[in-house]
Formats: sequence, structure tokens, C-alpha cells
Amino acid sequence: MITSILKYKFNKFFHSDRKVLVSLLGLVIALMVVIIIAGIAHFELGFDKHYNNSQNIYRIQNNRIYSKLEDRSAGCPPATAPSIKQEISGVSEATRIRPLFNCVLNITKNGIPNPFNETGIYYAESSFFKIFNQDFLLGNPTEALKEANTAVITESFAEKHFESKDVLGESFTCNSEEGEVKLRIVGIIKDVRPDSYFQFNCLISYPTLIEHNADAQYSWGWNAFNTFVLVEPTVSIGHIEQQLEELVTKYQLSRDEMKRVFTLQALTDIHLNSKLRHEIGVRGNLFSLKVLIAIALFILCVAWINYINISSAKSKKELMEAEMKAIFGNKKSLRFIESIFDSVLLNTIGLIVSIILLQVLSAELNQLFQISLPKISISKWFLLIACTYLIAIISGLIPAFYLERSFTFKRKAKANVNQRYLGVRNALVVFQFTVSSIFIITTLLVLQQIMFMDKKQEKLNLKNIATISSLNSSKDLQKAQSTFMQELSRIPEITFVSTSSSIPGGNYSNVIGGIRPIGVDLDKGIKCHFIDVSENYFKLYNIKLLAGRTFYSNTTNPSNSVIVNQKAALMLGYEKPSEIIDKEIVMEEFFGLKRTIIGVVEDFNHQTLDEPIQPLIYHYKKSGQYISIKHNAPLSADVTQKIKSIWNTYCPQQAFELQNNDQYYALKYAKHKKFSKLSSTFALLIILISSIGLYSLALFSISSRTKEIGIRKANGAKTHEIVSMLNKTFIRWVVLSFAIACPIAWYIMNQWLQSFAYRTQISWWIFFLAAGISIGIALLTVTWQSWKAAKKNPVVSLRYE
Repeated sequence: MITSILKYKFNKFFHSDRKVLVSLLGLVIALMVVIIIAGIAHFELGFDKHYNNSQNIYRIQNNRIYSKLEDRSAGCPPATAPSIKQEISGVSEATRIRPLFNCVLNITKNGIPNPFNETGIYYAESSFFKIFNQDFLLGNPTEALKEANTAVITESFAEKHFESKDVLGESFTCNSEEGEVKLRIVGIIKDVRPDSYFQFNCLISYPTLIEHNADAQYSWGWNAFNTFVLVEPTVSIGHIEQQLEELVTKYQLSRDEMKRVFTLQALTDIHLNSKLRHEIGVRGNLFSLKVLIAIALFILCVAWINYINISSAKSKKELMEAEMKAIFGNKKSLRFIESIFDSVLLNTIGLIVSIILLQVLSAELNQLFQISLPKISISKWFLLIACTYLIAIISGLIPAFYLERSFTFKRKAKANVNQRYLGVRNALVVFQFTVSSIFIITTLLVLQQIMFMDKKQEKLNLKNIATISSLNSSKDLQKAQSTFMQELSRIPEITFVSTSSSIPGGNYSNVIGGIRPIGVDLDKGIKCHFIDVSENYFKLYNIKLLAGRTFYSNTTNPSNSVIVNQKAALMLGYEKPSEIIDKEIVMEEFFGLKRTIIGVVEDFNHQTLDEPIQPLIYHYKKSGQYISIKHNAPLSADVTQKIKSIWNTYCPQQAFELQNNDQYYALKYAKHKKFSKLSSTFALLIILISSIGLYSLALFSISSRTKEIGIRKANGAKTHEIVSMLNKTFIRWVVLSFAIACPIAWYIMNQWLQSFAYRTQISWWIFFLAAGISIGIALLTVTWQSWKAAKKNPVVSLRYE
């Protein structure tokens, strides 16, 4: 019996009822989008929850409050962790982490050294594994990282550089800003899960750092260490933070010009909710995730509204069928069950087809959106399926309810279900196009913001600039770097060469507070960022000089001279750049050293447009961690080979990696462009599903007015008049939808744009363009059907009726 019912339903769905296919197409598209977004949401919301004590792990947030700004940082002094562990009750463990920058590893294979640049390398204490449990393949987690010159590596690191996982006891050399050290491998762990904030390939023992810099043992002046603590489950956060206040008071960590406040930041909140200086891990965007979840909900609602509208739009043949079933004893309860069964069966087919299509198209989707579709847990799949069937039952009940309320034999000839509940269906269509209009407007504004950022980046003039990471921790390395740069300057295609401690898109070298002009009160001190640069830096990056002079050379440039940007000059109290020239400033937080300002340059977006321009001080240094190369045309293969050859001659102990600066800077906007692509694609799908539903309803509505159209034609109505009459109703719905959508879309995009320090204006023309697109889509959807109905011979129309 069940087989016969299923055969009948499948025959009805796929052979005799086009409306069902329309509904199925919308459901398949919607469910694919929902599954994709559900996977993304499951991945993003699950960050760091896999650690055993994830709910009790916190990071210490170091807030330094000045008179004119607040420095919110994830970097703490190295003394923070041991002081908390020893002096604060309720904390069972504390650990320090510090990244290595510009790290060159050297592994000897068959007697030949192989240098290579590597990222994801950190100094870490042995207590790290007590807080962040890791799966050790080899080695002892209780003893790992206790001794100096030891390291723990991941299995992928071992396979990449040693071509084997069994490398316990093997050695490699690490050369960084702290100097060169030979490391012995004491542990191999499984790769860090992708849903972990802290991603690493290699951990170097913290005692190794102490041997190179004794301040790493215990100092309150080096704010560069991420500090994590494990809090006892029964202890309140308020109790811990109260003790942190006492710690600040005890060690006099606040000053006249700055107040320091330590707070706790939950590990599971960092990925989506943290935006601090000295972040070392993977961060997401909570607002973007909320938008994607809203897209999933709305696209599913639009698809189910299509089904409800189409199912409740009964033709005369379907009404006659329902009437005949009632005459032959089909009870009301059975009619409800049949409607629910149809809905559940259609949703089941849609869910199965969408899952199959996602499996088939997974590689293409990953390539298109640059995302890996994460796996969804069994419990989440169960929740997704349960929600699908729950709403399927509701969407099956609604058409049945409408039919039963209007289904009487006496009324059938005077009014059918379609006319009686036209208002309800119109309201649902208005909802669909309101959602579509919202996403049209928001998509246009997202694209406008992306274009705005691209134009801003073009103004930075980063094209034709390439950079190389370089070591400068010893005199020999500095000499090799200088010789390399001298040789590069002899290449005709290269116009400028300069060194710096940071490049556009990267982090600043340092941040120091309490900076003030001589004679100004301590509480007027400000916080400034620092970058070390050589003499050609400003010419290379086309940063204009506003007053004074730039650096000359090491022999003619006094060591105490600095250059500031316009933002720093203003915050120091000088509106005109010329007024600050030759003024002396004191850096209270840096041993009270004094510096003389010799020049002021224009503000430059060193970091991304997400961040406001910071007060910046440029300090002269002949060598740097980065070598920037300005070339007068795109680098050819011959010029690149010349640069590589010179590098291998003078810096053979370092790996050669040449990167385009504009591409490196653009990578900082990758998450925004990915969000733009995702939201734009899903918005188009919402519009497509809404258009499918409108097309189906237009087709049915026009067919139900066949007699009216025939009479009008017979009485002399022209084709364009009938087309206008039929389109007018649908356009009225679209205009109403757009009027509702405008304030909602404006609010959503205004909230999203707040995450950018530099953002486009919400222009009026965006709304006019969106209105034109909405009306255009509606006209394209219904006009063809209206035109065909209007062109039909009235004799045929009346005979049909």
C-alpha cells in the first residue's frame, strides 16, 4: 500500500504537476545554502571548545588608559604569568606565549643545510600543555619544553621538513631576532585543530628565550606576551579581577599619565569577539556570521513560503478532485494528513537532493568561496533534520487549513479558495520581496565598501614594491644585508631600496606610552606606535614630507632624532606640522629617553582600513627585518632571478621569498571579500527563489483570469493595456516590499560599516538602483506571461472558459 501511495505521489510530483517541481527547486537551493551556512556557523561557534577545560581558560587583557586614548592589548609583561600563579588564589595554572617573527629554520640533509622561512613558531612554557591539552604522538607532555634549546613540533611540520614523523631527538637550527639557536625535538603532536584560535607548527621552550633575553624571566616593561590562565571552576571571575587590581597596585603598574587595568577574556570568546593589539591567533567576525545565519533563515522561509503559496493556489481541477474525494468519504483528518504527507515527502526529497549535490559540488564550492565545508556533528544534523520536518509539517497544515475553511459545496461556485485567501498569499509575497529587496540593497552596499577599500589601497601606491624578510640579529647579518642592498641598487629596473621593522599591512614594531613634549604635564602623555626605517623608506612608499626633513644616513643622522606622522603631531598638541620641528619629547615608559623631532610626514594607512590611523614615530635604523624594493615596472623573470642570485651570494643562510607588497596588503581584506562573495551569492539565490515563486503565482493568477482577459479583448482592449493591468498588481507588491525593506537594510548596513575605521557613505543612489533592480526582476518575471495572455485570441480564451 505504501509503495502504491509513493508511486502515485511521485507520478503527481514529477509528471502532472509543474508547481511541485517549482517548489522542489526552491527547496533544494534553500536547503543547500542552509547546510553550507550551518556548517560555517558550527565551525565558527565551536572554536576552542574542544579543550578539556575550555570553559575555565581565560586570557589576561592588558588595558592601558591614557588621557586621550585607551590601549587594549593581548600582550602582557612577562612578569604577569608567574605573579598571577604565585599570588592570586583561584588560578590553578598560568602560561606565557610569544611569537617569533622573521624566523629562518635550517635543517641539514645529507650534509647540506636547507634554510627556509616558517610561520607559526612560538616560545611557550611547559605549563602550556596543562592548560591546552594536545595529543602527543611521541614524547612526554609533562617534561616537554622544560629545558632550554628544546622544541615540540606538529606531525605536518615533521613530515614537511624531515619526511617522517619519527624524529624525536632530531635537531634543527632556528635563527630569529633573538639570535641563532640549535633546537632538539622532544615531542611530536597531532596537528592543531582548525577550530583553534591558537595555531602553531612549532613550540620552542621558554627557557630558550630567557637565555637570549633575561627580561623574559621577570619584567613589567615588555608588553608582548599572551598570558593564559586556568581558573578553578568554583571561583568567580570578579574575585580574580579584584585580585588583579591589587596586583597592579602592589607593583605600581599605573602611572600619572596611564592607568593599567587587567581583565579576563574567556578563551571561547576570543575568536569572534576580540579585537586587541598583539592578537596571535585566528579571528572571525561575529556580525558577518550573524548575517550569514540570517540569510540561511530567510532563504529557507522564502522557499517554504513558495511552497505554501503554490500549494494553496488550487486550480479548478484540483478543487474538483478534493470535492469528489469528500463526496466518496474522504474525512477532514485524512485531507490534513495527505497535505502534511505531501509536504514532508517533498522536503525529504529536497533534503536528500541537496545533500547529494553538496557532496558532488563540494570541490567547486570550496574553490569558488575559498572555504572548506566543515563537518557537522551528528547532533547538529539531527537538529537540522528535525527543524526541516517541523516546518514541513507546518507548511503542510497551512494550505490544508485554507482549503478546509473555504471548502463548502455551496460556496465553491461563488468564491474559491484562491480569491478568499488572496490577501494572505499577497502578504507572503510581500514578505518574500521585502527579504529580496533587503539583500539587494545590502549586497550593493557591501560591494560599494569593497570598492571603496580597493580605491583607498590604490592611493597607497603599493604597486611595484616587493619585500623580502631578512635577519639582522648579528653584525654579520647586518653587513650581509647592507651589501645585498648596495648590489640591488645597481640594477637599472630598481629605483629605491630600504629596510624597515614592519611593512604596510603588518604590525607595528613597538608601542610606548607616556610620550609628551618637554615641559608638558605627565598626565598629558600619549601612546605612540613605532617603526624603524632607513633613509629611503619615505621615498619608496611615497609618504610626503609636511615639515622638516627626513633621515639622511647613519653618519649624518643623530641617533636621538625621530620623525612623526601628522596624527602624532596633533595629539602632542601641535596643529601646524612646522611648529613641532626641533621640539624635544620624552618617553616616560621607555626609561625616560628623550628624542628630537626632525620631521613630520603625512598620515599613512600602515595597517588596514579596519583600523584608524595611529600616532606613529619613525626611528632611524640602518638594518631591518624587511627589505623593500621599489621597481619601475612589474618584475620580470630576469630581474627576479638577478635579485635571487645576489641574495644567495650574500645571504646564503637565509631562504629567498619575494612577495608583492600590494598583494600582502590585500590579504588583510580577504575575509571581507569572502564575506562579500558569500553574501552576494546567497542574495542572488534568495532573489531567484522569490522570482520562481512570483512566476508560478503570476502564471496561476493570469490563467484564472482567462475569461476576463477574453472579454476585455473582445471589447477592444489593447495588448499593452492588458499587460499593464496584469503587471500592476505585482508591481504594487514589489513597491510596497521595497518601502518596508529600505529602513531595515539601512540599519543593518550602518551596523556593519561601524567595524571599519574608514567606510563609504550610504548613498541615496544605492536605494534607487536597488529599486530599479527589484522592479526590473518583477517585470521580467511576470511580463512574458502577461504578454502571452494578452496576445491570445479572445475566442480561444472564452471557449476555454
